[in-house]
Amino acid sequence: MSRLPSLDPAAWAPSTAVLLESLRIPADRASGRHGAWADSALRRYIELARPAMIFREVSAEDFRRIYEGDGRNETPAPLEKVFPRASRLALFALTLGKDISEEIGRLFKEEVEVEAVFLDAAASRAAEAASEAGGQAWLEEIRNPGMESGRACVLGYSPGYCGWHLSGQKILLDRVGAGRIGITLNDSFLMSPLKSISGVWIAGGAEIFLDEGTYPFCAGCAAPTCRERQRRIREWMSSNKSETI
Repeated sequence: MSRLPSLDPAAWAPSTAVLLESLRIPADRASGRHGAWADSALRRYIELARPAMIFREVSAEDFRRIYEGDGRNETPAPLEKVFPRASRLALFALTLGKDISEEIGRLFKEEVEVEAVFLDAAASRAAEAASEAGGQAWLEEIRNPGMESGRACVLGYSPGYCGWHLSGQKILLDRVGAGRIGITLNDSFLMSPLKSISGVWIAGGAEIFLDEGTYPFCAGCAAPTCRERQRRIREWMSSNKSETI
């Protein structure tokens, strides 16, 4: 099995400031009750998270069949432009485990809303960080002179975002073997445990990820994180640094 990043939950925990920012709480409230709630949520996350991760490299042609799925994707879409230009691709799945997901569900059910919201946000940011860390570890393993000269970086894309229909989770999870780390899928294509992520890591020259286009589905997007990713890529390319973003 290929090398993975640390599976220590603390390695992926967001800072108090980042957690507050994700909840749109001003940073100047970090020293008050909001900061205390955030710190408590982060301690609880580290106590309950039982992370696991798995990935598998695929060819562009294999991924084309996986991405096309049962034909419910939006088109055009960013990913269908990016993956044919990739140097390497890998399917991935990760989970923070059932304990933390069950605790979040319990808190919401019992209407302990503040604790539930903070713990949910902490786990979400940690799962995102885990996905990025996994992609970076994979990139460092596969890096070669050709990729280096192309300013190699890696980005992850997941079903349910940017035109890739959520039903894409089914074939993706089957192919990567997500059942081995306890991830299952319901009839609505939602993963269990709740705090799990699946998708594809795409490695290649940074320029392949740049996209000035807007798409019909962008109007309904509640979390346009792609804008921040585009900004980071442009800044990184202009900085002339050799490390990955």
